[in-house]
This record gives sequence, C-alpha cells and structure tokens, in this order.
Amino acid sequence: MRLFKKIKIRMFLITALSIVLVACGNNLKEDKDKYLKNMQPVYDMEDKDTTAAEQLDTKKIENIYVGTESKVKDEDLNHYFEILDESLIPLATEMEEKANNVEVTNEEIITLHDSYKESIKLKKQFAEELREYLDIYQRSVEINSQLTDYGEKVLNNKKARDRLIQEKHTDAEKKEIDALVKVINNNSETLEDEATTLQKDLSIVEKEEHIKNVLMPLLDKQIANINSIAIKTNKGKEVRTLSLEMFYTFKSYYEERANLMRVYEDEGNYQLQNILPKLEVSKKVSDKYHKNVEKLDSKK
Repeated sequence: MRLFKKIKIRMFLITALSIVLVACGNNLKEDKDKYLKNMQPVYDMEDKDTTAAEQLDTKKIENIYVGTESKVKDEDLNHYFEILDESLIPLATEMEEKANNVEVTNEEIITLHDSYKESIKLKKQFAEELREYLDIYQRSVEINSQLTDYGEKVLNNKKARDRLIQEKHTDAEKKEIDALVKVINNNSETLEDEATTLQKDLSIVEKEEHIKNVLMPLLDKQIANINSIAIKTNKGKEVRTLSLEMFYTFKSYYEERANLMRVYEDEGNYQLQNILPKLEVSKKVSDKYHKNVEKLDSKK
C-alpha cells in the first residue's frame, strides 16, 4: 500500500513538473514571438544602417589625419558627410529610441536585448565621432589653406612695397616714405621676437593668450602708428596702404593660427584609431545577439 502511494506521489510530481516545463516553454515562445514582432522595425533599420555603412571607404578614411598634407577629395569628403548625416546618425538615433521603448519581461530576452542595445550604442558612437573627426579634418584643411593665402598676400604686399621704396622719389615723397619705414622698423624686431614665442613648447592655452594679449596689441599699435603719420603724396599713400594691408593680414593670420590650435585641441578628443574599430565591434555584438535569439527556438 505504501509502495503504491509512493508511486502515485512520484507520478504526480513528474506530471506536475512536465506541466510547469511546458508552460515555461510556451511562455518563452510567446515572449520571443512578441519580442521579435516588436523588434522588427529596428531590424529593418539595422539592415539600412549596414548598407549605408558599407558605402564608407574605411580604407581611405583610416589614412585621413589632421595636420598632414595628404588631401582628401572634396567629393569623397562630402560623400562621407552625406552618409553620416542622412543615414548612419539618424538611423542609429532612431534605432536606439525604438529599442529602448520595447518592453521586455523575460529574463533571458532582457539579457539579449541589453547586448543589442550596446551594439546600437556603438553604431551611434561610431557615426557621431567619425562625423566630428571629419569635420575637424575639414576645418584644418580650410584653415591651413587660408594661412597659406595670408602668407602669400603678405609676401606680395612686401615685394610691391619694397619696389615702391626703391624707386626715385621727390623730396616730399622721400620724407613721407622714410617716416613710414622708420615707424615700421621700430616695432618689427619686437613683433618678430614675440611671433617666435609660438614656436616654443607651450600649451595651446598659453599660445592663444600670447596671440590675444601680446601679438594683437602690438599689431594694433603698429597700425595706429602708421595711420598717425600725415601723408599727402600719392607714393607715400601707396606705401602706407601696402604696409597697412600687411599688418591687417598679419592680424587675420594669427587669428587663424589660434583657430588651428583649437582644431588640434579638438582632435585630441577624437582619435581615428579609437573610432573606426567601433563599427566592427558593433557588428560582432549584433551578430552574436541574432544568433542567440535564434537559439531560443530550441527552447520551444
């Protein structure tokens, strides 16, 4: 009799356990099906994101370095900006928003979902940081080009001014030109000395302050001194005009030098060798996630 009762109890426990396991299996299947349905819009966006990312020539991009002389074609750079601005950044942003709004209650699926959100986060970081880096590169190219233009303008003005000074002049012209040359030469050595300070091993902040607090006031003083001289002859006016253009160009040049320093400072926050790997890592995390989601089928 006791043996019969033990057998009945054992059979009851086995049956009850089977019912629980089947119920759990059904719950997992239902949770998974619901989850996949809710996530489908995100998966569709991921496909678009992958297609867009494949249009980026990462082999070319990995050779884009701020401060180097190698120049990327404008059409290539604009193409990268278009992919990032119109596809990768908005897609990653929307994927992140939708994935965060998907309700998940099953513990197994929660773990998987968190890993997928991490892959989206990496996609977004990659796109936004690459956008910033390419923008920094573009700014550096534009500023360096502007600095070259300013340098050429100063040299051309100096040559034209020197030719005028070397010409034969009337006594009135010579008197005015000599007065201008004296004023210009008085501060030239000081300006040169202060300009070489920018070549010293100083911080970007110290160099910016030197431009703002030392070089700019010196240039303003030089311009004021040149303007203070009474000039009546045409030759004198020409020499003064060319001299003023030189010093105003110097001001613009050093303003751009300060801008370039800030660009290099910004570059320190966006290292290309840290940005590009995020695309591959996000893909690996996403691939692993999708494989693990498929494995849930075996638990039906």
